[in-house]
Amino acid sequence: MKTKNDNNISESQVEDSLVANLSFLAKILKIPTELKLIARQLRLKSGDERIDLLLTSGKNLCLIEIKVVPFSEDWLKQIISYRDELIRLQNTGELISGEILCFLLGACPSNSLRLA
Repeated sequence: MKTKNDNNISESQVEDSLVANLSFLAKILKIPTELKLIARQLRLKSGDERIDLLLTSGKNLCLIEIKVVPFSEDWLKQIISYRDELIRLQNTGELISGEILCFLLGACPSNSLRLA
């Protein structure tokens, strides 16, 4: 099971809610085009790490990492590492081309979402 914050909210619960309403997620991210889900919990070739959500928006790919614990600079390193892996997959023809937009979503203690 994924990490939970002090309010007992798990990353998987937030992920489930966002995937159930992609139009709401597009509004949160201020993306003008429709989002389409490519993968959830996409396991990377580089190890045991998984991308929470990978979506398309027009010609762009949207990499979304969800966190429900206090901010850490390691999150930034993590999402950059994920982006770099996706670029490697694009360069080898294993993933569709397109600009990769990275989003880090944090569930706040007040149970609302914000971009971090």
